Amino acid sequence: LSACNTANFETEKFNGGIRGLTASFALAGVPSTVASLWAVDSASSAKIMIAFFATLAKSKGDGVAAALTQAQREFLAAPPSRAYLHPRFWAAFSAYGDGTTPLPLTASR
Repeated sequence: LSACNTANFETEKFNGGIRGLTASFALAGVPSTVASLWAVDSASSAKIMIAFFATLAKSKGDGVAAALTQAQREFLAAPPSRAYLHPRFWAAFSAYGDGTTPLPLTASR
């Protein structure tokens, strides 16, 4: 969920049973979700998400949390400028649920 605030929820807009998108995905049977805790910078989010999915696709079952960590480390190793080292640009995304979940096998694999 590479958009702003996808891991947050406003208690007055949700009832007690649903706690935002991450909980909704979990209730639907999705084992893990990556979502953001605050408004994200589009350029840095795109770089991190591209690296995340590339790492996840070539991983040998390390899971979404390890792929996200690797993507964030790659971003920090070569930021567009020194200002992008601030966590505001790279730390918004977190893995929820079972972070060890690997990329699901599909019929095309």
